[in-house]
Amino acid sequence: MPRSILETLVPLVGERLEALDAAWEAQPEEGRRPTLPMTDDGKVNVRAFAVEVCGLTQAQEQHFYKKPELAALV
Repeated sequence: MPRSILETLVPLVGERLEALDAAWEAQPEEGRRPTLPMTDDGKVNVRAFAVEVCGLTQAQEQHFYKKPELAALV
């Protein structure tokens, strides 16, 4: 039986977020730089996170917009 997309993506996203959080915490407090991809106006760039950080295809990034469980993680 195929796994649901959430069963596949939630652990992957959680793992990537934990790694980015560790990288954030490893920086000195003064001069910390965001570890999540950001837009020009300072918001999280969900598309870049999905494709560049998680290694998803552009077709798979839609799940971050359609599945509240994924959006809530980010």
